[in-house]
Amino acid sequence: MVSTGRVGGEGHPLLGWGVPVAEAGGRLYTGRVARQDGPVLPVAAFVEMAFAAGGGRPIRELSVDALLYIPDDGTAELQTWVGEHRLTIHARYRDTEPWTRLATA
Repeated sequence: MVSTGRVGGEGHPLLGWGVPVAEAGGRLYTGRVARQDGPVLPVAAFVEMAFAAGGGRPIRELSVDALLYIPDDGTAELQTWVGEHRLTIHARYRDTEPWTRLATA
């Protein structure tokens, strides 16, 4: 899998650029992933994203709610939000679709 987004400050290609979130606090990272090596984003990628977005802090628990299947003819949009004690990873395929929560930590 290769990100089609820009590399963010943490250097993880699936996070994209991080911006502070007004009122909710924390930071939001956005990126895209395209299908190149397989149809599913490996769960290990969620762990890497959580570790990088959390600034290298230990991850006590990561719950995977859904796998990310990448379409043959498209990309998936990713959002990773990290707060003081919580992190979520969401994805969607099109702007008109709702976000699906993939993992929480």
